[in-house]
Amino acid sequence: MNYRFILIILFSTLQLNSYAFFQSGIIKNISNTQDLILSEKKIISVSQTSKSSKNLNIISGSVYAGTNLLPKGQIYLLNNNKSAYSSTKNQEIIEGNFQFNDVNSGKYIIYVIPELNYDFLYFPKYIPTYSGKVYSWKKALNRDIRKDNLNFDISLLSFQNPFYGEKMISGQIKFNGMYRGINGLPIPVILLNEAGIPMDFRIVDKNSGKFTFEYIPEGTYFIHPEIPGLKTTDFLIHINNNQSNEYNNVNFLVDEKNVTIEKQSKDIIPVVSDRFLKIFLKDNINYPVVCELIDLSGKSISKKVFYSDEISMSTSGMAANLYILKVKTYDNSPIKTAKVFIRNY
Repeated sequence: MNYRFILIILFSTLQLNSYAFFQSGIIKNISNTQDLILSEKKIISVSQTSKSSKNLNIISGSVYAGTNLLPKGQIYLLNNNKSAYSSTKNQEIIEGNFQFNDVNSGKYIIYVIPELNYDFLYFPKYIPTYSGKVYSWKKALNRDIRKDNLNFDISLLSFQNPFYGEKMISGQIKFNGMYRGINGLPIPVILLNEAGIPMDFRIVDKNSGKFTFEYIPEGTYFIHPEIPGLKTTDFLIHINNNQSNEYNNVNFLVDEKNVTIEKQSKDIIPVVSDRFLKIFLKDNINYPVVCELIDLSGKSISKKVFYSDEISMSTSGMAANLYILKVKTYDNSPIKTAKVFIRNY
């Protein structure tokens, strides 16, 4: 079954009258947000049951946050089946310990999602972690479960450096037409810094699909929705305190159909400003570059030639609608095709 995955990213500035740092209080007074859109699709299989088998095993162990046992969280046993993953078993972590009974022999990865109070600033930040101490399913350590009893410990990834700012990034996940988690499997959204190191995370609300990162300083970040078996492209965000805070002129939607995501080296990045798209080409290519906006009927609306790897393309005067953005070299070699939803006010 094919699923459609939509990530709506929103930006805003926090207006802070009072705040507390680390564990000493709660930050309030969050302003309104606007939106950007990113979408992907991939096949994924998720279930809550496992097949019966004569060869049943027990998997147990402990989960550590630093040197301490994780007080609260969820742990998932994910079955690896032809590059898709199903949630075979899950349970609440109690005082850092877990145990899965009646596990069929096979290959599995373990996924731990800590349960935290987002109202408080605290450090270090602990991150959802797979077996192998990684945040992405693509790098997770597969465990071949064949023994009757297997015991091992899991240490959570963490970000140790305190950070604080006045920006907010919020958004919404739409998966297969619904704003929710996937058949009981929650969706963590990971905030990565410019070096690709996980800094923080949020769990998508199971009813609305919404998530919010608060107190973000200026800089460059990536938003990474993490769903086992679903290939996603990290969403690049530039936050500059000198930029306008009216992030409401462009909805950006990328459809990754027919794109091999692991090998993708070019990025089309929305920099929200007054009625324009900004396009960054990160690798060396042959210039000039042709950028063309086409409406859904196939009519060319705007076509321009550029000689730079940083391109600003005006959308002023265009009707609010969904368009196809094609970026290619002058000799017609394709670089990227994306869907762009433009909202001009």
